[in-house]
Amino acid sequence: MSDDSKALATSTPEDRAIAEIRERGAAVVAHRREIKELDKIIAGMSFGTVSGASFSPQTRWQIAKFCEITGAEPLTQVDILGGKPYLNANYWADNLVNQPLFLRYEQRDLSPSVEELLRAKARELSALADGLEGQEATRLRVRAYNHAEEADTIAIDRARWSPRATATVVIETTIYRFMNFAPLGKISSGEITDFENYVVPVTECNWAGGHGIVKIGSMDKKDPIGDANPGTTARSRSLRRCAAKAFSAWMGEYKERIEVAEKAIEAEYEIIVAGDEEAKVALPVPGGPQAVTFTNGEPEAMNPEEAEDLPIEGVDVEPVAVEPKKKKAKKAPAPAQAPAPAEPVPFDASDARKALFATLRDAGVSNEDRKGWAVSNGLPESTSLWMKADYDNAMEILIAPTREKVLSGCEALEMDLADLCLEVLGQDTAKYLKDWNALAVRLQDEMDGADL
Repeated sequence: MSDDSKALATSTPEDRAIAEIRERGAAVVAHRREIKELDKIIAGMSFGTVSGASFSPQTRWQIAKFCEITGAEPLTQVDILGGKPYLNANYWADNLVNQPLFLRYEQRDLSPSVEELLRAKARELSALADGLEGQEATRLRVRAYNHAEEADTIAIDRARWSPRATATVVIETTIYRFMNFAPLGKISSGEITDFENYVVPVTECNWAGGHGIVKIGSMDKKDPIGDANPGTTARSRSLRRCAAKAFSAWMGEYKERIEVAEKAIEAEYEIIVAGDEEAKVALPVPGGPQAVTFTNGEPEAMNPEEAEDLPIEGVDVEPVAVEPKKKKAKKAPAPAQAPAPAEPVPFDASDARKALFATLRDAGVSNEDRKGWAVSNGLPESTSLWMKADYDNAMEILIAPTREKVLSGCEALEMDLADLCLEVLGQDTAKYLKDWNALAVRLQDEMDGADL
């Protein structure tokens, strides 16, 4: 037995507890040191018109914590837009590169402005061709045709996503990722060069601008970030949405913690901006009367409202007795409080009802049979009496049989569920009954083909 093993075996429980405390203490010290370094970086940065140095220490600490949680680089991957921290496209692109199954991604601009620019160029080339003859005229007409055809393609592809009619920027993102069973070792070593059969594209789209509205929880709110920065916002949101579809497990790790940090920063940011406005109101009107206040011995100009005239030298002023000011007792510092937990997303009965009716339809339960189905499964006859637990229970009853069938099929055929989802659904997870039904149909086709 080694000396270390002997020491560990003979140590008392108290000694081991002290050693564990020291180890945890060292980890905490290292953690706080990392946060302090981030705090220094943030203090020297600018977020729009607000400098990092103007944030309170608590705010800078929260931003540093936000960067630590997400692993974001504050200088290049974090913006504060519309009063909240924003992980920009650099963050999502850099993190995608670290995913072993990621190959590449591309973005297409399907905006109306791009379509109109191509059509305008086609009209210009056609007009030039009308004044020419021979090969030059033919060449220009071919170019005009190609521009018009590209504009038609953009219009058709944009319409497939049904973006908001007023959106000024529409961005489509496609991520190419390897399937889970891909032999990455042989591909990376160059042993396998024809690896396209192991690659699947995942495509998503998002848009911004034009006084948009975004859905936050169950509420629709204005989108000042998208309106102020439509190009940057649409690209970032499109990439983030596509990443969530292609790598849902990875994205799930971040979502809740990011939302908690964003809420904390947003509240503090609004307080800072409000404080700046109050300071401006306190200043005197240029050219108007002024009052003076002394802060730390230094005179400062102030708004003259409720100010009194100063005594003038040489004019008798009736003395006024002034009571000596009593020293205020120092208040004990308030104990440090942990940040309030994030508010849970409110339950939206309307959305839950829509999802239920769609799932009932996919399960073959008609509207006439709906109430009978509910009663037979121990649920209230009318959904007006349902609570969140009732909706969750109903969805589980409807989805579970098909889900179990798919899982059993994947096991029998030795297929990876995520790969099957990518191939059939274009995303790596199944959420709704229609998704599980599509997977079940595909598995049945595979089994029928195997029997032949």
